[in-house]
Amino acid sequence: MSGVGLRHEKDETLAGLLRQIWSGRKTVLTTMVVIYALGILFLWLSASKYEAEMLIGPTPQMGIKEDVGTLPLSTVARFNALDGTLTLSSKNSGLFKALVTSPRVGKLLLKTPDIKEGIKKDIEGGIFSPDIETWNSQDMSAYLKNNLNISSQIDVQGLFSLSYRHVSPEFAEVFLRKVHAITDELIRNDYRVLTSDRIAYIQKMLTQTLNPDHREGLTRLLLELEKQKIMVNADRSFSVQVLDPPTASRTLKYPRKGVYFGVLFFAGLILGCLIVLIRDPVMGRDGGS
Repeated sequence: MSGVGLRHEKDETLAGLLRQIWSGRKTVLTTMVVIYALGILFLWLSASKYEAEMLIGPTPQMGIKEDVGTLPLSTVARFNALDGTLTLSSKNSGLFKALVTSPRVGKLLLKTPDIKEGIKKDIEGGIFSPDIETWNSQDMSAYLKNNLNISSQIDVQGLFSLSYRHVSPEFAEVFLRKVHAITDELIRNDYRVLTSDRIAYIQKMLTQTLNPDHREGLTRLLLELEKQKIMVNADRSFSVQVLDPPTASRTLKYPRKGVYFGVLFFAGLILGCLIVLIRDPVMGRDGGS
């Protein structure tokens, strides 16, 4: 009997809540209308954005690591045993992804007037919007980290996509091309300096080494570095290459109106029900007192 009574009491409580909500249905509907109005106002004030995406992959290997067994141990140690310094492979995708949002890239982007003007349109949003004219390389780096999306392709090592959203689909495409070009050129310059320094070092070692076997090993190494230097200066992508050029969909990616209005509907419904459930007991106590 106690179990039946408890279940009956719960049914009475649920029925009472539903009657209370139904009696306050005008308040619920009013709340939903207000939420929808505020949501439409926010949608009108916020910028609609389009998404551009490009597919990036590693460039073919640009050098082959030679046997360094004939070199003196001191030379091998000082030269870091040539571990990966003569070969560009999928590991450079990781290097590119680490550098693409760095202050070094941000500093060069800030020197490009067209890029600054496009970003200025993206961050406009009233009196509290930041002024890009006051930005430094760290500020631009923060913008890149917040707005560039890097997605790795699980099935292929070193393959990843780079995407960016902007109010202008044309600018989104231009921005991705510029970011890739700047980052790739920075990596190229780093390798160019590294290769030149190591060529100078080996040439110095050749003048100081008399052992024929050591000289033979150094000569092979020097020839390999000279080939690497030629490839570094080649007019093509160096660290990673664009496999699929950036294209922007002409369909809005933000906000997604179907999801947006669905969230508004449930938010208004839940808030309206809460207002009715809280208001009626409070008003009842005030009337009784």
